[in-house]
Amino acid sequence: MIKGSAVFLTVLLLIELTLPNVQAKTEYPNQNQFPSVMELALLRELSIPILETMQAHGDNQITIAERIEKIHWNETDDYHDITLRAIGFTGAHNPPYTLIRITFRTPNRYNPNKANSVIHYEHRKITPKEFDKLSKHTQYNP
Repeated sequence: MIKGSAVFLTVLLLIELTLPNVQAKTEYPNQNQFPSVMELALLRELSIPILETMQAHGDNQITIAERIEKIHWNETDDYHDITLRAIGFTGAHNPPYTLIRITFRTPNRYNPNKANSVIHYEHRKITPKEFDKLSKHTQYNP
């Protein structure tokens, strides 16, 4: 029985040693303070892809109160996953509101002309109370 366990552990060790060492870093911007200048710049850069993604998913709305929720960098494969939220509405900043979450993957340095890809999209209606909470520390602060 010990021989079998030793072989199993040796195989596991060999697999671990041959697998690529994936380096990754994740940052979560503080949602309880106003966005940084860098976050605002990134949101501006993503404004057209956000609207295009929403339209592709049938959400023909205007957005406000955008925030970056998470940025994950896979250093080994050199891409970033950027998760953001936006609040959509159809009329003069009045309910009903829609919470939209999108995760974009940026192309790596080997594909600089490739567009961002959408790896996650979700949306749901939110109450005015949720709207107030989610828009509290944004450029749109009613």
